[in-house]
Amino acid sequence: MKDPVCGMEVGEGAIRVEGYGDVAFCCEHCKKAFLADPTAYLGKESR
Repeated sequence: MKDPVCGMEVGEGAIRVEGYGDVAFCCEHCKKAFLADPTAYLGKESR
């Protein structure tokens, strides 16, 4: 699975956010960027 913000491959220990389906992040920075504007990242390839 890929982080939708930076494109990094993430695995089992990825940071997740409830309410956005199968979305995972490599770090808190990417999670915060996503939460600031989810529509900018939703629909990007996440696998």
